[in-house]
Amino acid sequence: RPWPALPDTLFVRPARSPQALRLLPQAASGVAESNYLATLGDMLAQWLGVNGAWLPLLPSLRAGGLDLAGLLAMSSSAVEPSPTEAPATDLPLLSVYRDGELQEQYPLSSPLLVIGSQVSCDILLTGGGMAGQHVRLSCPDPLAPGAAWQVTPLARTETTAIEGRQLLPERPEEWLPGQMLQLGLYTLRWQPARAASVTENPIAWQQALAVTATPALATLAPGESASYQLLIHNQSGVVLNGWLGIAGLPGGWVTLSERLLELMPEQEMLVIAGVQVPAGSGAQAGERRWQLTLTPELDARPQPIAELGLRISPVSDFTIQLHPNQLSRRGTIDLHIRNLGNTPASFAISARDSAARLTFTLPANEVAVDGGQTEIVPVHIEAGQPPWLGGTLNFPFTVRVAGPAGKVLSQNGQLDQPPRLPYWIFAILGALLIGLCGLVGLLYNGYSQRQAAAAATTQAIEDEAGLSATLTRAFEQSQPTPAIVPSLTPFPTLTSEPEVILPQVAPSITMFFVEESVAARVGARPPVP
Repeated sequence: RPWPALPDTLFVRPARSPQALRLLPQAASGVAESNYLATLGDMLAQWLGVNGAWLPLLPSLRAGGLDLAGLLAMSSSAVEPSPTEAPATDLPLLSVYRDGELQEQYPLSSPLLVIGSQVSCDILLTGGGMAGQHVRLSCPDPLAPGAAWQVTPLARTETTAIEGRQLLPERPEEWLPGQMLQLGLYTLRWQPARAASVTENPIAWQQALAVTATPALATLAPGESASYQLLIHNQSGVVLNGWLGIAGLPGGWVTLSERLLELMPEQEMLVIAGVQVPAGSGAQAGERRWQLTLTPELDARPQPIAELGLRISPVSDFTIQLHPNQLSRRGTIDLHIRNLGNTPASFAISARDSAARLTFTLPANEVAVDGGQTEIVPVHIEAGQPPWLGGTLNFPFTVRVAGPAGKVLSQNGQLDQPPRLPYWIFAILGALLIGLCGLVGLLYNGYSQRQAAAAATTQAIEDEAGLSATLTRAFEQSQPTPAIVPSLTPFPTLTSEPEVILPQVAPSITMFFVEESVAARVGARPPVP
């Protein structure tokens, strides 16, 4: 029968056009003619009749020689459809690009997501200038219509920007759908839950894909790693495409060798899933179930395609510390018990000193600590009555903690007990007494000198007065006594005899001797009159 010519254009979904350009030549060259129509027809049936654009058909498929009557009928009658009202899918979608290529897509289902290079981050992006915890995405209700996301930079870097606008650390910024968020060499963009076409038919992915896992259950201890070999077989009659992911384990625990799944019918794909339980992560011992998921390109909801198991072996270890480890007189120390294991454990606490002089008070002799947690136990310590005199007494003590598997750890400390009256008090009292005696001596010496000076001055004055009186008497005695003429009448009579005038040198002589006597006492001679 004649084969009609192929049309120049086919109506395909824009998001599917890169996959179409890759898969159509592959289908044309690698699939037998008997299976080609069914394969290509099923593939294009998912693309036709949905919102999109008319794209040129590859020349390799327009060369003729293939019977595509069914496809021609479908494509000839296909016209650009009008948007159809349909309920929104459950989750918005976050797309991650690097160097212009799509790296990964994540459903935005959690109200809080941390993006960074640490294994504890919700979305792990390594290299490319990423910080350990780069940004935080937050949205109170990500599933609500018109939900808005906010970006809060957690690291100080110049490569965090929205549409070229640099963001400041710890300052939330609104991130609208379609806007480009730059994180180092990565570019992120999110889109709200799209409207699904009524013509799309959901595929039972667990029935379409058969996954064989080796092993199905791995046993690991913290710090160890294991690899799962996942053989994925497309047992449906259509081409299956999507992004592989994991659920049930922290994102930093699992690495997948392949993220993009592209399987033709009856085609197989081997994916290696490496699982490592980080040491010190606090992961509790026991068995966990986790799933390998597939996020179809036509549906933003991750679909589980295989369930696997991980058994975490129990680990027991712990450390202790004392804060502080030295006290004076009495006090309380904090005993920090850190359970490094991944199972709850009980720890017995005891304390003693070699001199048996200290009293230890514990809230309990045994405490239980969950795996990866720290318990702080206060230990009150005091000694007996301190001595009145003497030096400071030192009482070393030891706190012991017995944990699981017979492990015992100990920490040493010391309590210092000073006397009530230490030696330095007597030294201070002696110094004060000596100073007081010196002060009294200085005051007494000054007082004695002032008293001696006053007595000397008084004696000099007395000696001067006595000498003056002696000289005056001697002078008076050396002068003749005038005769007394009795008066015959009560009236005086004038005589012609001259009046006797005493010499005026006596006072001068008297003062000379007085001054000489005083000068002799003070060590100087008076001037000669």
